[in-house]
Amino acid sequence: MAEPEKKDRGPYRTFFRLISRYFSDYGGWRGLLLSPFLHVGILIAAASYSVWTTPRWSDIVTGIIPNLLGFSLGTYALLFSLMSTRMKQALKHLRNQAGKPYLDEINATFFHFIVIQALSLMWAILMKSSLVYDLAVAASAPDIVLDAVDLANHAAGFIGYVLLNYSLALVIASSIAVYRLARIVDPSTS
Repeated sequence: MAEPEKKDRGPYRTFFRLISRYFSDYGGWRGLLLSPFLHVGILIAAASYSVWTTPRWSDIVTGIIPNLLGFSLGTYALLFSLMSTRMKQALKHLRNQAGKPYLDEINATFFHFIVIQALSLMWAILMKSSLVYDLAVAASAPDIVLDAVDLANHAAGFIGYVLLNYSLALVIASSIAVYRLARIVDPSTS
């Protein structure tokens, strides 16, 4: 008997559905905005204004994040490939304080770590582009427009540097997730 055809959701709809699920498992906006790791990223960026107010901040990101991203993807793949089916099932039944399965929380933590690194790298690459500034200069824009472009570049630099420092702080969050995972004891063996 043939299976009923599944309605094609389209790649964008599927993508946004999966991102929505990950974000919910991570804790949503509340989990993000109340994250001490995000706060550390913001504080470090604010204290490092001499870096992100110059174009060199994007070189720092493109020098650090690709290596960290490769390591993170490898760790993520290794962690979940070595985890036994029994362990995954047990972690599906264990719940965190929000009632989410612990396996989903660990998965979302690592996925979030990788997403923020990728966003950081993409943001830095985008900000290396000078298209907006070049168009403003080519159009002989008034000084107020050039000043607005400079202000926007500084804001973009701050955001990029927050993403970098948040990525680095998330190394600790991911380490904590692995630490907590390692402390879980199979009840049938104790």
